[in-house]
Amino acid sequence: MRNDPAGKAIIVATAVGALSALVQGQTFEFTISPHASSLAANLGFDAQTTGTLTGDWIADANPGGTRTKPGLLGAFGPAENVPVDVALGLSLGGDIDGATSGSFRITLDAASGEIGVEGFDADLLAGGTPSLPALLSVEAESFRTRQPDSAYPGVPTDLPAGEFRLTDLSLAQVPGPVSGAMTELEPDRFGFTLVAPAVLNAAFDLNGWPVEIAAPTELMLAGEITVSGGAATLTAVHWIDHAELQQPGVPLPQFPMELPTVLPPGATAHVLVDLALDEVATSIVGRLVLSAEGVVGGCDADFNSDGAANTLDVIAFLGAWSAHDLDADFNGDAAVNSLDVVDFLNAWARGC
Repeated sequence: MRNDPAGKAIIVATAVGALSALVQGQTFEFTISPHASSLAANLGFDAQTTGTLTGDWIADANPGGTRTKPGLLGAFGPAENVPVDVALGLSLGGDIDGATSGSFRITLDAASGEIGVEGFDADLLAGGTPSLPALLSVEAESFRTRQPDSAYPGVPTDLPAGEFRLTDLSLAQVPGPVSGAMTELEPDRFGFTLVAPAVLNAAFDLNGWPVEIAAPTELMLAGEITVSGGAATLTAVHWIDHAELQQPGVPLPQFPMELPTVLPPGATAHVLVDLALDEVATSIVGRLVLSAEGVVGGCDADFNSDGAANTLDVIAFLGAWSAHDLDADFNGDAAVNSLDVVDFLNAWARGC
């Protein structure tokens, strides 16, 4: 490369002048402490279905199975096994009170009063799988069965359905940085608020039947950050108030069900259920308390490695570039030239 001090001086002056008005920040990689972070919330899940139930009787394969037929009276032929219209509702819900873990990236810019968040990903169960009660509602037309013999009047019935395991409950920011506002409360201590698009993910396991939900929502944080050298601490609260109603109208896999007999009681009828998922309502209301520890993250724009991207990095880079120092080979192409200046300034403009 030809050494041209005058040309380099022009580039240096132009670069510093062009970038003097740009806002720079300091970036911290935060880890959420599960010992000091928690979610206290009420979770609800309600699924409504319609379809049919049919006895599991098959003439050759299962001749001892249950047969079904709509109506309470009339003939019941020895080979009749007729579907019965039915609507089933599954309600799951209860209180959750547990630890939270995860990580995110925060960029602070005291000069502009902005705070940025990126990559927020919190496990709201911190790896646990709590169990919550389930209730099954059954509403069918009146019908009767053989093997065992019973009559089922068409009266809506609620049945305990055991417990379900909540295998996942997480809150993940939609990819991309989002800015909020921050205010200096005292030296190196800031208050902040920010709102970012996110997805609330939930997964249940009900007796081996998996259910997964991904619901768009918002991450709304308000709290404080204290900076001490290359470290920072963050405390924040996120209020959750999310409700969603979906009408997927999709068929579900056939599954067996054991129905206690009604008239007379004491036995069990075995039926196969074919349903379509008509409506799903989910809700979660509660408070997420976060406590996190941060350290200065690696940043290409922090040329002098002091934990911040500011004009000192521009001066340090351009000094190395003017001296044709290989440390100024910013793009790693084994040459120190104007392309490195462009790439460095682009990185510096993005901040840390």
